[in-house]
Amino acid sequence: CVTSNTSTFYVGDNEGSCQIYKLDAHNKSHMTKFLGRFKLHDNNWIKQLVYVPFLNGIVSGGLDGKLLLSKWLFNDAKNSVLLKEVVTIYQYKNGIKSFDYSSASHTIIVCCYDNTINIIDPLVCARIGQLGTSGFHGHRSEIISVHCNDMYHQYITCSSDKNIRLWDIRNFNLIQQYYDTNQKTLLNCVKCN
Repeated sequence: CVTSNTSTFYVGDNEGSCQIYKLDAHNKSHMTKFLGRFKLHDNNWIKQLVYVPFLNGIVSGGLDGKLLLSKWLFNDAKNSVLLKEVVTIYQYKNGIKSFDYSSASHTIIVCCYDNTINIIDPLVCARIGQLGTSGFHGHRSEIISVHCNDMYHQYITCSSDKNIRLWDIRNFNLIQQYYDTNQKTLLNCVKCN
């Protein structure tokens, strides 16, 4: 996860920690400097990190089911960083598989291991909507990935049964669905421009 401050990047690990590095384009032999490692999730994989400029922080999702917002204090003179605050945005019974932030709606779209799509308002730390696997419009198998396309107010999801669905961020309605008929491959992630 690279922040808008392109001199810093974050890496989640399998023990629930976030590692922070500073890029140094002027030093070709050591282009990165390790700034620190901070425990965020309960001894479990961090599945994804997303920088959210609106919140000026990093959102992390893990197998422990927590969606966390972390804020940091950087001291460039000392090349150090301190963890300022960690806020639990939402807690799930099952782990988090994938999520993305929509700057258009200021929401976080979360795919969980219970095959639900949850729409989270990070300002009030609450779920404001949910799409399940049952019913006419929901996915009927494991949801693997989600990606927001703010330019068109849409997000796209894919599931293990090769279903790709396009949703409207404003009202969470299904716009279109596509079934991948290529039987030789499995879907693993989805991204749109």
